[in-house]
Amino acid sequence: MLRRTPAPASQKSPPGACIGVLGPFKRTIMLPSADSAPAQASHRADLTAAQIAVSAKGDPGENEGDSIRVEYIPGGFASYAWRLPEDDIVLLAAHGDAAIVGAFRPEERISYVAARGLQVPVMNASHGPVTTAEALSPWIFRCRINDPRAHNALLDQVIDDLGRTRIAIVRTPGAAAELHLDWWSKHARSRGHAAILDAAFDPAGDDPKPLVDQLRRADPTAILTWADAKQSAAILRLLRDAGLPALLVVSDEAVRDEFVQLCGPSPGDVIAPYPCPHRQDPASSQKLTEHYGRQPPPLSAVLTFDAVQHAMDAIRAAGPDRRAIREELVRTSRFAAARLEGGRWIRWPKDADANRSDAASTSQPAGDPPPSKP
Repeated sequence: MLRRTPAPASQKSPPGACIGVLGPFKRTIMLPSADSAPAQASHRADLTAAQIAVSAKGDPGENEGDSIRVEYIPGGFASYAWRLPEDDIVLLAAHGDAAIVGAFRPEERISYVAARGLQVPVMNASHGPVTTAEALSPWIFRCRINDPRAHNALLDQVIDDLGRTRIAIVRTPGAAAELHLDWWSKHARSRGHAAILDAAFDPAGDDPKPLVDQLRRADPTAILTWADAKQSAAILRLLRDAGLPALLVVSDEAVRDEFVQLCGPSPGDVIAPYPCPHRQDPASSQKLTEHYGRQPPPLSAVLTFDAVQHAMDAIRAAGPDRRAIREELVRTSRFAAARLEGGRWIRWPKDADANRSDAASTSQPAGDPPPSKP
């Protein structure tokens, strides 16, 4: 359930774990360090998506003490004019919340300091860059699928380990696809391998011939795209039927048996980010899609949904203790990759920090990589 409460420091949480969500607010006083004008809505987590995330994941607890809830503090002039995210972090931490979800702007560095000082795990649902303050904080995490650092690590492997430097991007519809492909595009450019082709394509309705002609002329050695398992398989079949052997880099949603069944007998070289456990259940994410009907969910909703479910997985694995939750988030938030070999998805033997042993082959992801050093 979603409780609307100012969560004063003297108030105690009901039984069970609670995730605090920093929702939208409007600034009532212009701050010299902020780039937003007075009364302009700030970049914040999506409260409706947070509620859907909890209900979609279900509650395995047999009693109230085993449940996980979300709550948020209404922002703006609710308490005082200078209200800022770090104030809400202090209130939620005092209220006893096991973890906090928010979307932090780069200028909100004090929020990272507050989280570290209070030693409360924070899931950052931002689509913005990872700041130095965030990177240095041992208490701030992102779902690894929505973390540009993980995408950079995967692309580094494509360039350095596989030697694929002629990169093409095939953009499928949706704000989430746009975000992830923008991260890859930016990092490829920073590595000196800017995309030689960046083309939009909707597998659900576009004529594939123009895309195939462009790809043949560009002759890439790696093609990056971001779509679900069905659409990713359609793009793969299109490439292989056209005689294009380039490595295909797909989204984590393709790391499922459905993709393997649809991609054909000769898929060639395919890799993907390794999915977080909460993203392995398509029925769960379908709840968010259903809420928005024909329109794709807004980016803030997708990122909040993933951040809340990522936190829920950590709480269920570690219990309500914040330090134990942090250790679990260290384990589940780190980079991992998958590669299609012999009709099965396997963990890619080399990942970003090389602090793990190779995993056994599996057609479906099983568990998560061993923990890295905090």
